[in-house]
Amino acid sequence: MKKWIRLRKQKPPVDTPILVFRQGYDITGERYWSHTEIAEYIKPPYRKRFLFAVNLRRDKEGVVYEGFPLDGVTHWMSLPSPPKRSIAYLTQEPS
Repeated sequence: MKKWIRLRKQKPPVDTPILVFRQGYDITGERYWSHTEIAEYIKPPYRKRFLFAVNLRRDKEGVVYEGFPLDGVTHWMSLPSPPKRSIAYLTQEPS
């Protein structure tokens, strides 16, 4: 079983989809929120620092040119391996 890794202890791999845990308060500062989502840790060409982002679009060379940055990321973990059986196997009609 994979475990959550605290961001302060270890940075995630760059340009690899990972699961992130985010938390914070809404704009009024009254409501606490937290959730998980799949994101990437990237270094955009227009910024000096790395950041977490979702919905990334890349050009032919793989350079990110669009995406939504995330804030409040405190923990991350690598994604599990895909299932061993493929979807094609599961959708075949029985003989």
